[in-house]
Amino acid sequence: MQHDHHDTHEHQQTSLATYFAVFAGLMALLGATIWVVFMHLGPMAFPVAMLIAITKASLVLYFFMHLNHAGKIVWWYIIFGFAGLVILIIFFLVDYLSRDWP
Repeated sequence: MQHDHHDTHEHQQTSLATYFAVFAGLMALLGATIWVVFMHLGPMAFPVAMLIAITKASLVLYFFMHLNHAGKIVWWYIIFGFAGLVILIIFFLVDYLSRDWP
């Protein structure tokens, strides 16, 4: 007896219009990134550019890597993965900023 698992799971698809909207958003964010470079925002340039980059990465992950259709366990892995990354960055910054540089 052969089991067909395709009948029990409904495959969700993202519409083509959604992909074009995400592409338009990514192009707008690309334009915002270029704008940040030429506006010379001083010390705020890096945080603004990182915020734009994180937004672009989030759009790519959510729509093009189909995380919008992912189950709860996948989201928990994502949350714990990013939490681990944040902890490593915090440890690095604490070490870096606490050193007595010559």
